[in-house]
Amino acid sequence: MLLLILQWIGIFYLVKIIYHLISTILPSVVARSWSAISPKDLPKKYGPWAVVTGSTDGIGKAYAIELAKRKMNLVLISRSVEKLKNTKQEIQNLYPVEVNIIQADFSEGKKIYENIEAELKDLDIGILVNNVGVACPDPTFRSFDSTPQDQLWNEIIINVGATALMTKVVLPQMKLKRRGIIVNMGSMSSQKPHPYLSNYGATKAYMELFSKSLQAELTEFNVQVQYLYPGLINTNMTKDNSLTSKTIPSNVRHIVYPNASLYASWAVCSLGLFRRATGYWVFDILHAIQQMETEDFFTMTMIKVLKNSYGKQLIT
Repeated sequence: MLLLILQWIGIFYLVKIIYHLISTILPSVVARSWSAISPKDLPKKYGPWAVVTGSTDGIGKAYAIELAKRKMNLVLISRSVEKLKNTKQEIQNLYPVEVNIIQADFSEGKKIYENIEAELKDLDIGILVNNVGVACPDPTFRSFDSTPQDQLWNEIIINVGATALMTKVVLPQMKLKRRGIIVNMGSMSSQKPHPYLSNYGATKAYMELFSKSLQAELTEFNVQVQYLYPGLINTNMTKDNSLTSKTIPSNVRHIVYPNASLYASWAVCSLGLFRRATGYWVFDILHAIQQMETEDFFTMTMIKVLKNSYGKQLIT
C-alpha cells in the first residue's frame, strides 16, 4: 500500500514537472507560430518610428533589422558615428525604410538626453527598445569588491539610467496618442541571485520591476511595456566568456547559445503578445528549470560551475 502511494506521488510530481516545462516552453513557440499565421502591421498598431539604443552591434542591431523587415522606420542611437553610418547603410540596403542616427555615449549620464529629445520631438514614435547595456569584460564573473569602480558605475548609469531616461523622453507622446510599446532588454540574471555578477544582475532586476510598475501606470493609456530576459547570447559582450566556451558542447552551442540575429528573429515575434518573455524557446526551457530550483541550490550550483569554468581566472 505504501509503495502504491509513493508511486502515485511520484507520478503526480512527474506530471507537474512536465506541465510546468510545457507551459513555459509554449510562449516563444506560440508567439513565433502566431506571427507566421497572422503577422502584425507594426506601424499601424504602434506608429511608424522605432527607437533602438545600443543599435550598432549585437541584439540591438539585430532587433533593429527585424523591425525594419516589418516596415518600421528607425532611429538608431549609439556611441560610434562610424558604426551608426555603417548600420544605417546596411539596413537601407536590405529594406526600404527611413533610418535616422543619433550619436550618444550613455556613460556620460543625463547631459546627453536633451539632444536626444530634440532629435526625436517631431517623430511619431511607436516603439522604444531600451537595449543599450554593459557588463564586465571577460572574466565577466567576478566578486563585487574586485569589480572596477568605473565598471560598477557604468552598469548603473547605462543599464538603469538609460532605461529610465529614454523612457521619460518618449513616453509623453505615446500617452498622448494612446499607443506605443516600450521593450526593456533585461537578462535571465534578474530572475535569481547571481553570485559574481551581483551588480549587473541587480541592474537587470531593476529593469524587470520598472517594467511591471510602469505597465500598471500605462494600461489606461493603451501603452504596453515588455520585459525581455534572455540567457547568454553570442555577442561581442559575451564572445570571450569562459563559461560558454567550456560548459556548452560545440555541436549544440549555436542552438543553446544563439547569435543575436537568431535571438532577435524569435524575440520580435513576442512583441505585443507577452509582457514578460525570454524571447527564445531554449531560454524558456532554461528558465523553467531555473524556477524549479531553490535560490540556495541555484547559487551553490552556479558557484561550482563558475569555478570549474574559470579556475584561477575567477577573480575573488
